[in-house]
Amino acid sequence: MDNSTIWTDNETARDLIWRSYIGFKENYENYLMYWKSYGVKHKVYKGGLWRYAISLYEEIRPLLEKFKIENEDLVEEILDSDALFNDNNLRIVIRFFNDFLYVSGMKNIVFKKDVRSGLQKVSDLYKLKQ
Repeated sequence: MDNSTIWTDNETARDLIWRSYIGFKENYENYLMYWKSYGVKHKVYKGGLWRYAISLYEEIRPLLEKFKIENEDLVEEILDSDALFNDNNLRIVIRFFNDFLYVSGMKNIVFKKDVRSGLQKVSDLYKLKQ
């Protein structure tokens, strides 16, 4: 057996992490909208939050030691003890996921104000010479 090659499936892993994160985020936003606007804790979004929280946590669990994200033990306890919807736990979990995506480099976004004129933007977009 040749042990000189390591096979990785990073595209699939990244896709699973992003799909789980996006699913969690969409359910989080919808759950809060129904709860804060109508006083209803919608069961469909509640179920979606559980599904995606567990899915995302299990995808990133092997990486957590490497990135040393704060609240790792607390989040695992929240998910293991069925306490996602108690107290402020939902917010703790989404912040934990956001921190992981940022620290791991999957969500590094740098903002720089675009101060070019409209003409310069079009010129750069279509590679026109002025």
